[in-house]
Amino acid sequence: MIYVEFYKNKKGFLKGFSFKGHAEFEEYGKDIVCAAVSCAVRLCCNGLTEIAKKNVLIKEEDGEISLKVLNEEVKDEVVQIFLKALKLEIGLIEKSYSENVKLKVTED
Repeated sequence: MIYVEFYKNKKGFLKGFSFKGHAEFEEYGKDIVCAAVSCAVRLCCNGLTEIAKKNVLIKEEDGEISLKVLNEEVKDEVVQIFLKALKLEIGLIEKSYSENVKLKVTED
């Protein structure tokens, strides 16, 4: 199971995410759920850092990736568009593969 958590502040701005685990839909190298999630996450991370040049902190370890938006960037429209698009895509993947992906949003 891939566990996805998005974090938002009290004003509703998304300020980061965490992805943990493996989809286990199919064997390694053939897992379309894992590939779809990985591709969406990479697009968001690379879009924010390489194209939009936003100040975010990305941590990656085996089977886990997280992103934290630094405070001054939280209200930035481009940052919010990328994060909302990722959340939307993961929600759609979860609808089709609910036994492999679990999404939640936490306010802090």
